Amino acid sequence: MSLGTCFTIGCVGHLGKYDSCEVEALHAISLDPGSETTGDVEAHGHFTLIEIPEADRSYTFEPHSGGHTIEIEAGWWIVAGNSQGFVSADHYATEEEARKVFAEEEARYAEWLGEED
Repeated sequence: MSLGTCFTIGCVGHLGKYDSCEVEALHAISLDPGSETTGDVEAHGHFTLIEIPEADRSYTFEPHSGGHTIEIEAGWWIVAGNSQGFVSADHYATEEEARKVFAEEEARYAEWLGEED
């Protein structure tokens, strides 16, 4: 199986469901307990809000994934997954901007569930 490569410094390849090594790393980070999440990957889409502080920009993949280290852009991110297994991530300059978009996704999900006010 051939892995895609990207322009992320340190990229040695990433799975096709990710646009880049950075998105693959952000997805792994977003799976940590305690992350703010909304949605359902089987229907609406699943969204996770995470912050990457300047001091935590380095991410080292697990040894079974190559064990290489990349740099992630600091700031706020929303990581999204869909029912086909594809994952994307959007970067936001401020917490306020990220939380606004995240709240919009929460509202869309509540509406999809029929929990609208």
